[in-house]
Amino acid sequence: MSPVDILNENLKFLVSEIQKQVEETLNKIEEPVSDKSNKVASRESYINYLRNLINRKAFQFSLNIPTDDKITANRFLVFTSIANNLEKIGDYLINIMKQNDFYEDKSFIKKFNYRDYFKEINGALNRITTSLFNSNIQSAIKICKSEIALDDLCNSHFKMIKEHLSYGGKNTGDLLTTLFIFRYLERTGDALLNIGESVISAIVGTNIKINEYMAMKDVLFSDDFDFDIQNIGGETRSGCRIDKLTKINPNQEEQNEVVFKEGEKTKLLEEKEKLELWNQMFPALVPKIISYQETENHAVLLTEFVYGKNFQTIMLNSDSLTLENSILKVLDTINLVWTQTKKEEPISANFTHQLNKRLLDVLQIHPEFKQKSKSLGGLQKQTLSDMLAEAEILEKDLQSPFSVFIHGDLNNDNFIFDIENDMLYFIDVHRSKYFDYVQDASVFVVSNFRMPIFDEHIRHRINIVIKKFFEFFELFAQKNNDTTFHARMAFGLVRSFITSTRFTLKNQLSKEMYKRAVYLLEKLLEHKGKPWEQFELNKEIFIY
Repeated sequence: MSPVDILNENLKFLVSEIQKQVEETLNKIEEPVSDKSNKVASRESYINYLRNLINRKAFQFSLNIPTDDKITANRFLVFTSIANNLEKIGDYLINIMKQNDFYEDKSFIKKFNYRDYFKEINGALNRITTSLFNSNIQSAIKICKSEIALDDLCNSHFKMIKEHLSYGGKNTGDLLTTLFIFRYLERTGDALLNIGESVISAIVGTNIKINEYMAMKDVLFSDDFDFDIQNIGGETRSGCRIDKLTKINPNQEEQNEVVFKEGEKTKLLEEKEKLELWNQMFPALVPKIISYQETENHAVLLTEFVYGKNFQTIMLNSDSLTLENSILKVLDTINLVWTQTKKEEPISANFTHQLNKRLLDVLQIHPEFKQKSKSLGGLQKQTLSDMLAEAEILEKDLQSPFSVFIHGDLNNDNFIFDIENDMLYFIDVHRSKYFDYVQDASVFVVSNFRMPIFDEHIRHRINIVIKKFFEFFELFAQKNNDTTFHARMAFGLVRSFITSTRFTLKNQLSKEMYKRAVYLLEKLLEHKGKPWEQFELNKEIFIY
């Protein structure tokens, strides 16, 4: 038997045991004078054994699959998730048995339509193995919807019991006992929802929630078509789910591929509005919006899928000529955007203020940065907080003499280069706005510096990229009579160096970024009282 077949067989036994437990629990409620609790409890050890057996086998089998076989790896995780949630249901049934013993009036629960709970639970349990083994998504969706039905039942009964309790009387204890039993039955729905979502994840090949799957179906594809899902967002810090959806066309015609984003409404609405703004000014530079839908708190955004490699990948893996062409393409594009959107409106970036808003998050990851004030040779050594407080006041005198429309998050993986068609695309533009271009410049430099790569050859390539981009930023400042570029760049680097330590636990790299930020802070504070035009940035500060 194959590993999957073995796990399938174990799962059938586990589902069967839970179904027997449900039946015994219902019998106990309907025949309260008989003692069924021991029989129900006796199943607990076997259920735990089967759960542990599935977990152990799934882990052992996963060790032997190729690292690039994510679909099989995901299926083994699904078996674990289903087994764990079935065991939870078994625990809830045990707790119902314990609650049932507290009744003064053993037939009291029969005043309520408790059977509807068990009917819903049995229906969902019956679908588990068939939906998983036959890859039946519609059946898995019905399992998920059991959670809604059980929630509705519990909410209805809660209102009834609350009303009865408000009248007072002799049945207070029995009413509370009934409420506890219904609450455990409702929690069974939460476990069934997890099981249904696990089955859907096994079928589509990636971890997915029911609302995400339904959103994908609703916004783009009809019931006549299905689709493949490939997660392309990784572990996004925004909390958004980002997938590439590929429509499965039975006629094997050209595939329809889109980017699906689902998450908090405010963030996705902001991205939608910024994409619309970019498309008005530079229509070929960002992906086009296909669809946008929102609910009270969540939203779904679909955009065209742009083909190519992000700049980070090109920098690390491509040949020198491809890298050189990509650098020129990116710099030409940035220059075009900044030049065409330039407004003679001075603006303050307030880099230190930006950093102070994120400092608590930094110190939670790296508490070692929170130094105590020290006295050395009669001189008081400032803490990071002290220096930043002074720097924030000092920076108030600094302004960019003009504004440009910036990307807002110009990390080296936020632009895609289609080498074959010589096309460049900006992605993740939700922070775009008219601002100081040094914001983009400092973010880009540190996004390269902070890469945890220490191979000498590759690090040399990274340093070359940083130097070329900085030379461009410096030249842009000169051409536009920006005489305080170096000072603002120093403040921007302090901000980006320190905030970037939140995203790495590698002590060597995080300490290096922190030390360089402190060095720049000290240089900026030493410059107090002097014209900012005279401040000169040591270019070695961003070369690792």
